[in-house]
Amino acid sequence: MRTKFLVCLLLAFFAILLNGCILSQLLKDQSYASAAMETKNSSLCEKIIAGSIKERCYADVAVETKDASICEKISVSFEKDQCYDNIAILFEDVNLCEKITSSSVRDSCYSGVAVGVGDATICEKISVSFPPMDSCYFSVATKTGNISLCEKITERSMRGWWGWCYAYFATKNRDVSLCEKITYNPLKDFCYAKISKDVALCEKITDDSIKESCYGDLAVLTEDISLCEKITGEGEKHTCYFDVAVQTKDVDLCKKIIYSSPKNLCYAMITKDVAICTPFSLLKFFIYHNRTFHILSCSKHPIIF
Repeated sequence: MRTKFLVCLLLAFFAILLNGCILSQLLKDQSYASAAMETKNSSLCEKIIAGSIKERCYADVAVETKDASICEKISVSFEKDQCYDNIAILFEDVNLCEKITSSSVRDSCYSGVAVGVGDATICEKISVSFPPMDSCYFSVATKTGNISLCEKITERSMRGWWGWCYAYFATKNRDVSLCEKITYNPLKDFCYAKISKDVALCEKITDDSIKESCYGDLAVLTEDISLCEKITGEGEKHTCYFDVAVQTKDVDLCKKIIYSSPKNLCYAMITKDVAICTPFSLLKFFIYHNRTFHILSCSKHPIIF
């Protein structure tokens, strides 16, 4: 009995020791990552043991230094692709998209750069028409105010970007005739509701996701936070809180957001205080039940957030 007790005691001791070592190493790794960011020195990332922290370190320093060559040090293909994607979009360099091996990430990269520079011809590089290419045309159209780009959108049924494109310009130009182009009735009703700012029209919409979008958009247009309460989806509701808070510049509304990252970003965008955000994608690590979790802090670069 005594031997069994001693064995259990030793196992407990080694478990505590192991957890302490893991925690110590993680803290050390995080210190190197923080130092690498502060000094913009990617060589400090080499000292990191944990692979995930090391790869994130390279990616963050690459963005901070605008040096895409650092992405090459990342061993995981997907993470490397994301590194190129982030830098390409942030600094509007379409050539970096060509370095991405994943077609879906590469398409996303083309779209991001196209929107950034307002150049719809870049959308033509995207390999899949629906939804990536259509989404690209929609985004460039709404950014540049070029309604003719709506006609380049191929998917025109149901919730395709074609209808959303005309709904956007109908609202922007307060032109009801553009709503008539929309073939999907719930989206057409959404279009009418946005132009008239009539919440009752949102109630008529039979497509639940479009109805919730209607409530969210009208909440922003009318600066009425109570409309967010009509949204049943938790994520969509808090997105509504975020949008209304930023629209009205009411910091108190940020408190309604339960997720820490968007809440911090909400505060930062209203107060213009970047100190609320940690350096780009900096991760805080902690140990809980022998598992490593990370908390993503709000970013200085909301385009990637």
